[in-house]
Amino acid sequence: MFSLAQEWRMRRAYELACGQLLKASAQFARPGHLVGLETEVALYCPGLCGLELGAVRDAVMRAVGGTYELGLHQVEKSPSPVSLENGFAAVVAGHRATAEGILRACRERGVGLVRCGTNPFLEGLQPPRTNTPKYQRVPDFQDLHRRKDLVCAVGGVEIDAAVVSLCQAFQVNVQAQSFGHGVNLLNYSFMVGPYLLALAANARYLQCTDTGFADVRMHAWQLTHDTRTRRQLRKGYGPRVGLPERYFDSVQDYLRRIARFPFILDNPDAALQIAIGMAWLDARIKFIEGSVVVELRNLPTQAEWEDEVAFTAAYLGMLAYCEYHQEFIPIDRVAENRVSAMQNGLSGELWLDGTVVGAKQAAAVWLRRAEQGLHLRGLDDAVVWLERLHARLASGCPSEQLARMLEYNPSPTERQLATAMQALNMLR
Repeated sequence: MFSLAQEWRMRRAYELACGQLLKASAQFARPGHLVGLETEVALYCPGLCGLELGAVRDAVMRAVGGTYELGLHQVEKSPSPVSLENGFAAVVAGHRATAEGILRACRERGVGLVRCGTNPFLEGLQPPRTNTPKYQRVPDFQDLHRRKDLVCAVGGVEIDAAVVSLCQAFQVNVQAQSFGHGVNLLNYSFMVGPYLLALAANARYLQCTDTGFADVRMHAWQLTHDTRTRRQLRKGYGPRVGLPERYFDSVQDYLRRIARFPFILDNPDAALQIAIGMAWLDARIKFIEGSVVVELRNLPTQAEWEDEVAFTAAYLGMLAYCEYHQEFIPIDRVAENRVSAMQNGLSGELWLDGTVVGAKQAAAVWLRRAEQGLHLRGLDDAVVWLERLHARLASGCPSEQLARMLEYNPSPTERQLATAMQALNMLR
């Protein structure tokens, strides 16, 4: 049950935790060599629901050492980070083992695997959720307190806050050298995120319906989780989800923004972790075992694990390029790029060096910059993985490939959608 007294307790505990964190800033100095990949997938088991679906999900999760996600049909795996000191090979080996382990666990239990940014086979309203306090209370709070002027529908599909359970992503976690370095990496992540998303867009369908978005995930999340008050809107506060109103200038600035929003849950001992866990920005800073970790969160799960490795290489290269050149795109143009990437993938237009150009041209330029950055960082063995992303400049992003295979049918049947997804390895 949500209450103002609970919020006061959580806010006070959060402030105390932030104070302790900032006092210990020197203890977070690290070499910045670690990278970790988190992956989310969905199970495809038509006919199963409730306890049966939960039992299958739990069996798969135990087999792979996964963790719970919002959706009763979802599995998340967060392996330990690996070091880049000896090159990129450890990233490749680790992510391959994760992906193959999940697929094997699904096949041994006779269930299909959805490797796509959305699970397009379930209802957009009240899809089945994991029965834990967090996953019951948080979406219910968003639905109860959401702005009344918002119409929660995309492409004609009605949605609520639990729509997040239909969304899968893979996240890249990068160890920063310090608080200040983490803030720089966070801001650069916001900046390059739309170029990566234009190439990665893989979340077009909900409820067997073409939403009209190349990647609908963050739009749906932002729409259903906007609880800003009139006062906050008048002050120009941005939403909890997506892109901040401006770049952050310090860790303190980042922590202050997080504190704008309700904590919802009541666990003062974990107030800092809860607040960061609900900082649903396209990228965020986490504090894990004495390390400052920057997490890129805007990329959808890909059909092939190799493509997720390729995006990891591109992201690392882009960060290194940005650090070397130390130039920022104005945040309002980043916001325009973000909307275009979500709506159009590689078919739209993006800002590039002060000019609006075709998204394919912009992506090609940033892939070349990623290659330069990988060389600067000494990750020469990662450059070859960028070839997979260069190929998309001709084939289009995955959601475009899927729509093309379905002949742009706005409402394919489940069988038609499943067949097309199987052909593209999005469903196995």
